[in-house]
Amino acid sequence: MHLYKLPSIDYLRLRFHLKALNDCDLPSWKGSLIRGAFGHALKRTVCTMHKGQICASCMLRDQCAYTRMFETFIASESPQFVTGLIPSLRPYIFELYDQYKSDNPGDILWFKLILIDNASDGVPYIVFALIKIDCDKRESNR
Repeated sequence: MHLYKLPSIDYLRLRFHLKALNDCDLPSWKGSLIRGAFGHALKRTVCTMHKGQICASCMLRDQCAYTRMFETFIASESPQFVTGLIPSLRPYIFELYDQYKSDNPGDILWFKLILIDNASDGVPYIVFALIKIDCDKRESNR
């Protein structure tokens, strides 16, 4: 049996609070909702290309905060424990602590976002995108 020793990994743990400004219908498990809302907000925040541009063919892909977080590709030789994974594992983890259904104005949803390795380079974009999360369907269709 061959044992593989995992390398040490740098990470940054951030804590966020989202406050409901309006009535909104949230599911009891909010992990997928937060991840999806974050992805849409991050792409709206950083994408400079035309609507419908495919990230895989974008000339800015290697420098883009969105593709680093959501369409992560392994550009060099991959570590043994991720061999064969294309695209790569995502460099973040959401830790949600609010699993009850809260959808009233003023309710607060808090969570931690763990950024792994160089994902912390995008902190300004990540924070700005999280500020832009909006559960109002009229706003999300823009």
